[in-house]
Formats: sequence, structure tokens, C-alpha cells
Amino acid sequence: MKLGAMTFSFEPGRLDDIAARVRAMGLDTIDLAVRTPPLDKDACARRPREQAALVRRILSQHELEVSEVFLLHLGDPINHPDPAKRALSRELFAGMATFCREVGAGSILMSPGTVHEAIGREASVAMAVSELRLMQEVCARSGLQLSIEPHWHSLAESPDMARYFCEHVPGLRLTLCYAHFVAQGYGQRDVEPLHACTHHMHARQAKVGFTNVPRDEGIIDYARVIRALASIGWDGVICLEYNPKLISGAVAEMEWLKGVLEGHIRGIGGASPAQQGTGLGETP
Repeated sequence: MKLGAMTFSFEPGRLDDIAARVRAMGLDTIDLAVRTPPLDKDACARRPREQAALVRRILSQHELEVSEVFLLHLGDPINHPDPAKRALSRELFAGMATFCREVGAGSILMSPGTVHEAIGREASVAMAVSELRLMQEVCARSGLQLSIEPHWHSLAESPDMARYFCEHVPGLRLTLCYAHFVAQGYGQRDVEPLHACTHHMHARQAKVGFTNVPRDEGIIDYARVIRALASIGWDGVICLEYNPKLISGAVAEMEWLKGVLEGHIRGIGGASPAQQGTGLGETP
């Protein structure tokens, strides 16, 4: 297991500045959120080789490698009922796959889509499965892993639906963030079965009702998370990810959580006495 950091966890700015801050944290792995600033989604999709070359040059100066490109969607949910919008998403996704390959990313992250009232939940799910299968074919040709993030207010906001998508889209994997489930009231034992189909992870603290909270309010037991991952030999990247729009001091929280996770990865054990009372106790 190794740690990385998400670009959008920092205040918007130049990629060079963000890369320098990630490297200053002692990390050599970064996840790229394709959003402006610092990256323009349309430019990356329509001029992928040119944009990837610019990004590679900046990251190489800071000795950073890209683990995953955080995309979610291309302007509209992937399962939008309008065929023209779905066709545009497919066109742009092909360009984004080229960008990801050229920038050296191992995977690309999409949202599973949302419920569209005009067609209902069942048809929304079927549409999402169909689009994800097409995207998976593009990724397979490009040597990329396609992942979805099971997130609150999406079609995969429950553990059962997260498994459903992996079962119905061959090759699809998860980028797993406990925060989205904990915020909805799920316990950690509800989330742990998803480790088997997880390619990548996000890490931050959360509590019921909130996906981003300070360390003294969080209830996710990361000692337990690391032990569970180690028990199945999981060896992926855990990306530190806080949303600065939802929490103050996002970078400080990342730096704190980095230290906590590094300790657990080294020891694959319980929380130290110094970490007691910080929201890292055992949870159901």
C-alpha cells in the first residue's frame, strides 16, 4: 500500500504549485482531478496528447507519478436520457482515455450516474451499465483500469449497488471512499466486502451526515481499514482527499491523516494511545 494526494484537496491554482506542495508532504504519487483550475476538462479531452505533455513536464520536475485521473463525468451524467448528450460523453471519454494513457495514469474514475426522473430508477441503472460497458471497452484498448466511485446521491450510493455495477460491467472496479457510506449511516462492516472489488481508495474523515470533517469529529477507524485491506493482500494507492469547500484546513487534515495511515501501514495494528479520542476507535 502507498499514499498519494488529490489535486483538488488544495485551493485552486497552478498545477506546478500544487505538485510542489504534494512533494513537500513527502509523497511521490498524485491523483489528477480534471477540473478548472488547474486542468481544463474540454482541452484534455480534445487535445489529449498536447495537454498530457504539459502535465508530464510539470510532474516530472517534482518527481511525481499519476495514479488515477478523477473525472466523474464530462458535463452531464454518463446515463443522461438524451442520446445526443450520451454520444458527446462517449466522444470526449475517448479523448480522456488518451490523455490518461499519455500522462501515465493507471486508472480513470467515473461516477456511476444518477437517477433521472423522466425514465425512472430501473432504466437509469440500465443506461448507466450500458454506458460503463462501452467505456470499459475503451479503457481495455488503452491499457487503463475503469473505476467508479460509489458516492452519495449517485446510483451506487449503497454497498449493494456498488457490487451490482461491478457484477454487471465486466472489468469494472471501485475507487472506494468510506466517507460516502459513513455519512449515510453505514458501518464499516457494511463497506468491507467491497474491498475485494476495489482498485483505488480515497481517505478522509467523516461522520453521519457529513463527508468531510476535522480529525476530532471523524468516526472512520483507519486502523481497522488498513488491517482489513492487508488481510486480503490489497496493495493499491490510498489517495488523501479532502474538499476545501466543505472543510477548513484541508491540507492540515491531509497531513495529519497521512501520518495516521503511515503508522497503521507500518504496523498493521491498532491506533496508538496518542491517536485515541480522534475518531479512530472501532466502529460497527
